Amino acid sequence: MIETRLIFVFLLLPKEWLELKKIKCIFARFYPSRKNQVIGEALKIRRVIKASLGAIVGIVLVACSPTRHVPDGSYLLDHVKIETDDKSVKPSDLKSYLRQEPNHRMFGLFRFTLGLYNLSGNDSTKWYNRWVRNAGTPPIIYDPVLIENSRMQMEKAMNNKGYMAARVDVDTVSKGKRMDVFYRVSANTPHYIDDIDYRISNDTISRLVERQYASHSLLKKGSNFDRNVLDEERQRISDMLRRDGFYAFNKELITYTADTADRSKAVDLTMNLVPESVANASGYRPYERYYMRKIYFVLSYDPTATDQIDVANAGTYKNYYFVEGDHPYIRRETLVENCFIRPGLLFSSRDVDNTYTAFGRLRIVKYVNIRFEPAGRNDEGVNQLDCYILLSKDKPQSVSLEFEGTNSEGDLSTS
Repeated sequence: MIETRLIFVFLLLPKEWLELKKIKCIFARFYPSRKNQVIGEALKIRRVIKASLGAIVGIVLVACSPTRHVPDGSYLLDHVKIETDDKSVKPSDLKSYLRQEPNHRMFGLFRFTLGLYNLSGNDSTKWYNRWVRNAGTPPIIYDPVLIENSRMQMEKAMNNKGYMAARVDVDTVSKGKRMDVFYRVSANTPHYIDDIDYRISNDTISRLVERQYASHSLLKKGSNFDRNVLDEERQRISDMLRRDGFYAFNKELITYTADTADRSKAVDLTMNLVPESVANASGYRPYERYYMRKIYFVLSYDPTATDQIDVANAGTYKNYYFVEGDHPYIRRETLVENCFIRPGLLFSSRDVDNTYTAFGRLRIVKYVNIRFEPAGRNDEGVNQLDCYILLSKDKPQSVSLEFEGTNSEGDLSTS
């Protein structure tokens, strides 16, 4: 058994390594009288395997034309290339908008899986043809509709990046049953942010956004009027506010107004906040902070259950509440130690994320979900939340270990 394993391992080593003194010493340790014979067997099997693999690759790459299964009147999509006239616009940034791409090339040269597919015949009733086709990938047939969709998506992406006058043209070149497609992107002069203003009626949020958060703003004067960056800035501000107690805030409450003069590429940008009367229509107060009131741990939670959680008989420990059922499987101390959400403190989405991470590391926990419910205002008029940490137990898993030992010259090794 050990000899077979050693030969297999040394098949993976470069030929030159087998000549090294240390490698020979390893063989000599297990086979004092047959080290040269074992090394020779490894080299012989290596040559057979390399020759077999070379033959298979050669058959796949040479024996079949890539257009063998391309119907008459159709074309194999052979090459797709994106060209731009602006160095700041990289073709790789636009590749994700392609709706049709050629068959994958190994190392950028060989369409190995297409070659496998082309080894099959036309008779689909034969098991060999079905097996080869399942192992490979069919030829990508040039589709002018998908090419046009790709062109439109690229043009839209360029507009979103601030290139409002961008144009994308498509050229095609056919040769036999093959088709090459070229996307030529004319960026033209982009729109840029000339001025940034804020129209935020809530004093607390205005102070945070315009002063405390502004130093890390993604919006810069002189940068492209990139709608993707504008949306990222909305998300950044929303995340910052939710870490700072604003539980009900979301990025949809932030809007922009863009003002451009006639025939000018300069954009005067204003960030707006949805009026408070509209924002409060959901029943929450997104422009006010929330504090934690009660925190419940619910063990043996069933994610598919629709019944309301009964917390009337919940136990208590260090100002936390526990709905444990008949068979609690985690100590209360462990639950509290892994919870970053604290009663009486300000809500923070960062504490929620840290709690998810901590419970995700507990192997005994299969499922964790954290819910929040409004708990009204206290006597001081502070908004409150109740938190429910819902847990379900993972099934026990058994792990078996098998050791195999050999004794040679007094040394014990395991594998």
